[in-house]
Amino acid sequence: MSQTLIKLGVWNQALIAIGETTFIDDEAEDSLAAEICRMVYDDLLREVLEARAWPFAVGSASLVSVDEETDTFDDVGVSSFDLSFAVIDTQQVAVELDGSALTPVTDYVLTPSSIGQQANVTLTSALTSGQTLTVTKTNARNGWGYLYALPADCVKALALLYEDELRLSTPTRIPFDVIPDDAGVGFYIATNSNDFEVLEYVRLMENVISWPRQFLNAMVFRLAVPLASGLRKDPKLALTMTQLYSQAVNASFAHQAIARSTPSPETPSLIARR
Repeated sequence: MSQTLIKLGVWNQALIAIGETTFIDDEAEDSLAAEICRMVYDDLLREVLEARAWPFAVGSASLVSVDEETDTFDDVGVSSFDLSFAVIDTQQVAVELDGSALTPVTDYVLTPSSIGQQANVTLTSALTSGQTLTVTKTNARNGWGYLYALPADCVKALALLYEDELRLSTPTRIPFDVIPDDAGVGFYIATNSNDFEVLEYVRLMENVISWPRQFLNAMVFRLAVPLASGLRKDPKLALTMTQLYSQAVNASFAHQAIARSTPSPETPSLIARR
């Protein structure tokens, strides 16, 4: 069965929850129910994933430092270069030609990023054969010593862990914060530690087949809230769906607590993923 049909199953279960008997046959169909689902589904999926550390969605990844970002250019006869990274503060940027620092205004003009506009460095004279231009931006945030790129599929950062450390059995956590990047399209992990092993986080799980029943129930009831408001125009029904959503999330917490208290033959690597 295709992922689209499975997603439609979630949409239609939400319609059943509010008492509807007319269902969505096509994700792109011209119906109010489908329009509401298209508008809110992706955001609500992230919201439900953020509601707790769902064991099926927890993963880990090594992080890539973004304390510095560098572009190099060697295009002969070219004097203007768009940068691959965003620049808000020109004081963050150093420009070098063949290893020698260039002087702003005298040797080049740096245009910061703006909406729809990449940052740009324009030299007063074009590059000649054998010359290499290097543009380096130093990223920094007050109070934090190190910045790392957040994984693209990260919905919620949970913990920075040292080697062989388990999140659920670690009473003391490495402090960190999640902050917007300079481009305003992603996020950094800011911390004062540079010797941790991985970030443990809640991943974006779009494949409905991978969802356990408790998560599916929560997602159905959460999607039913805007359908009750927008399709049925019934605020009391929307409140009921909100309450059922909260109950579904709380029930999953209780289930996990019972699972933790029950002896298990699982390996440490599997336990770490809970």
